[in-house]
Amino acid sequence: MNQIISLYLSYVNDFNTVERFANFYRLDIEDANSIIEMGRKYNERNANQKKQFTNFTNKYYRWK
Repeated sequence: MNQIISLYLSYVNDFNTVERFANFYRLDIEDANSIIEMGRKYNERNANQKKQFTNFTNKYYRWK
């Protein structure tokens, strides 16, 4: 999963088209689109989990 997220973030930060991303990593366009979509979902889920954890810890320390 971490590799998929890394590839997705590489796409977001380093490439302006799916075609260039696919060419750089020697992927078919369909495979590149699949990786990007999976990476987007995994990254969003990961970010939401971190946000929930931060909210939880903030509430915990506020109660102390």
